[in-house]
Amino acid sequence: MEIPRDKITFRLRTSTVWFDDEGILYSKPDADAPVDQSNEDIKEDMEKLRSFVGNRKVCIVGEASKTAQSPRKEQRDLIAAEIESITKAMAIIITSPVSRMIANLFFSFKPPAYPVKMFNTKEEATAWIRQYL
Repeated sequence: MEIPRDKITFRLRTSTVWFDDEGILYSKPDADAPVDQSNEDIKEDMEKLRSFVGNRKVCIVGEASKTAQSPRKEQRDLIAAEIESITKAMAIIITSPVSRMIANLFFSFKPPAYPVKMFNTKEEATAWIRQYL
């Protein structure tokens, strides 16, 4: 997924996010993102993300990181709670079998309260997420 040059982007510790013209929030992981984060790092990034998103829930299309590792249980719970606070629905673009396995594990341990589905391409993910706008 390419970061558009004509959109306002917002840089977090591990990713860059932006809204498209329809109001879908896109998230692309940074290649040099830290693999391990503290709980404080996660909370700080979520506060920044909430300030960018505003006081509302949004539809998210996110690309899974190729270097992602399965977070510890404590962090899975924290991430799940934090993401739920801003998410109406989520489409995840999976680019590797390892990323798919990690995403499946994450969501099987902590099933989300919002619709989530995995895709191979941005086009497929965007087409699916539009039903929740």
